[in-house]
Order: sequence, then structure tokens, then C-alpha cells
Amino acid sequence: MRRNADPLHPWAFPQLYVVYALAAPWFFLVLAKRDLFRIPVTAADGPAALIIALSAAGWLLGTVLGTNRRTLLDDVPEEKPQTEAVRGRWELRHFRAMRQVGIVLFLITLALKAVQVALGRGRAYGAGQTGSDLFVTLTPVVEGLFLASVLLVVATAAPIGKRPLPIWFFIGLAGYAGASFLFLGSRGEVIAPAMLIVWFLTRRRPVSIVKLLPLGIAAVLIFNWVGDTRTQGEAAPGAAEASAIERSLLDTSSPYLVTMMLAEMVPSSIPHSGGQTYVESAKYFLPGVVSRALFGRPQETASLIFRDIVGYDNPNSGLGFSLPSEAYLNYGKLGAFGIPLVLGWAFARSYRLTQRIPRRVAALIYPVALAILPYGLRADSLSQSKSLLYPLIFAALAAALAVRRASDEQEEQ
Repeated sequence: MRRNADPLHPWAFPQLYVVYALAAPWFFLVLAKRDLFRIPVTAADGPAALIIALSAAGWLLGTVLGTNRRTLLDDVPEEKPQTEAVRGRWELRHFRAMRQVGIVLFLITLALKAVQVALGRGRAYGAGQTGSDLFVTLTPVVEGLFLASVLLVVATAAPIGKRPLPIWFFIGLAGYAGASFLFLGSRGEVIAPAMLIVWFLTRRRPVSIVKLLPLGIAAVLIFNWVGDTRTQGEAAPGAAEASAIERSLLDTSSPYLVTMMLAEMVPSSIPHSGGQTYVESAKYFLPGVVSRALFGRPQETASLIFRDIVGYDNPNSGLGFSLPSEAYLNYGKLGAFGIPLVLGWAFARSYRLTQRIPRRVAALIYPVALAILPYGLRADSLSQSKSLLYPLIFAALAAALAVRRASDEQEEQ
């Protein structure tokens, strides 16, 4: 492998993560020969194993088909002179205006996080998942705005000469992460912003996967510590007594768990949904307050249907959901292979649009998709689409505002 091979290429870290997240529970069941929380050891030979294998194979094949000539050995583009780096649709003055929007959003998000902490302090992790109180409503808003603000700040840092990122930005990140870890017991919302920062930093100075390993190990240790200190839900009986390896598999085991539970009921007792959950996700793509005003409370999103199918009605705990599970719920084993195939292809194709200095919104699709991959793999299509498209929409609006503002200033001159 070349020294400057991109560790965040679709065939590198993303490929390894998908295989790990989907296959690791199966390997544990086979090698350890004991249950993994709610997953019995007998599930290693059940239908869930085949469904998960089909989804992993579909994703891997999709990324191979979508990559074309840009292979794992491609180098990260060499850094260009400042005057050349900003040529294209977005110019230097546009980047400055976009950065200002990002900073404003960043500060607003920190204030909202303080409100969220005040509302949720002392609240058990996962409580009120099916409710619609202010804390539950505010949570996705804060997470979406924060990811969008980080995207705007880090994507515009290099073209306007901000090297490295300013210290105040890292202080704000630390405060946000600390509030999430210590007061809310939440850790997933920090992954995507961290991945975005790593992406843009590695565009400036190529690094190898080996150099990123210590960072990954530190992240795993921190996340395990947060998981150990928060209240565990019904999905993880005995988590406190589990080994470090088992605890590290707690979150990544949810695709296997929910797929196993679905396969026991679908299609023997419940028919396949035939795309119904994807239609419901499109209906409720708008922010919750707006979509509920238009269509009422959602009833048929994948995660809600899953609760009905398996009879899980605890509003203060959840079992998660996953990409393979929803694909199987709608279209059976064919969907479990085909939908990850299409998404893997689109994911790899978006990599070909990336630029060291992003000059248009299309260049931001892959880094955002990469950032939400760990979460998106364990969510339903509604959460996946919002996590991917909301930050991109914010970036597009900020860019349009910046271009318009620059054009007005040029006309006045």
C-alpha cells in the first residue's frame, strides 16, 4: 500500500467498520460459544446470520462496483497553492461567509445543549423514547445543528487559511462532548462530528490507517467508559458483569439482535412491508413539529413497526434498529442484499465527488455519509435520511446565502 493511501476510502475504514459491526456478534457467538446479552448462541445458525451475511455482501459488492478506477491505493490529492485551491464555484469570499454562518450555528448549538442538559439531567438514559416532550423534541435538533455547524467550520478552515482549527473550536467541542458524556450518558452524537474533523484534517495531511489506530482505540475506551456509567436498558441484561469485549459489542450487536427478532415473526406471522416504512420515512422527513402538524404522529416508521411486531412497549428503553433489518422487513432476503448493494454503490460513488478543498455541496456528501455511517447502520431510514440530508441542506443554504451576499457586495462596488 502506498504511503499516502487514503484510510477513509470506501474500501478502507468504512469497509472494515461495516464488516465488524455486522459480523462481530456472529464471530463472538461461534468462538465464545455463549450468549451475547439477548442474543442466544443458537442464533449463530439461525436465519439472522444469513440475512446479516447478505447485507454485508451487498454493501461490499456495492462499494466495489461504485468505486470504479479510484482504488484503495489512490493518494489523497496533494495540497495546492492557496490561490488555486479556492478556484471553482465557491470562492474565497464565499468560504468566509459560510464560516461565519457555521460559527453562529455552533454557538447556538452550544446554548441549546445547555438547555438540553438542564432538561435531561437526572433522566435515565433512553427514557421517554416514544414520547414527544421538549427534551425528546430538542435532541435531534441539537444533534443536527451541531453536525451542520461543525461541517461548515471545518470545511471552510483550509481555504481561508485557518490552520490548524482555532482553539476556541476545540474548547466548544470538548464542552459539548463533556455535557453529552457526563450529564446525558450519550455518546453516539459525538461520533459524526469527530469523523468530520478527521476527514478534513486528513485531506490536508495524508496519514495511514496505522497512525489512526491509537485514536480509534482511545475512542473505544472512552465510549465503553460512558456505557459503563450510564443506566443500561432491557436490551443489555447483565451488561455490568460483562467482559470488556462483550461491552464493546453492545451497540454493534443491535443489528443482529433486531434482525433475529424480526426473522422469528416475518414472514411467518407478519407479512413483509413492501416498502411501506420507506414511504413513511419520506412523509416524516420534515422536522418533527412540521411533519406531525401535517400528518399526525408517525405510526409506521420501521422502528415503530418493529416495536409492534415483537410486542416491545417499554417507552424508556429501546432495542435499536438497523439497515439490514429494515431492508429485510420490507423485501425479505432479496431486499437484505439489494438495498445495501444500492447504498454501498451510492456511498462509493460519492467518494469520487470529494475534493481536498470542497467547491460545491456535492463534495460534502461523502464526508457526511462517512460521519453518520456508525450511527446510520444502527438506525431506521427516517433517522438515516435526516442525519445525512439535514447537514447538507444547511450547508447548501449557507453557501447560497454566501454567494448571494458576495454578489450583492460586488454589485454595490
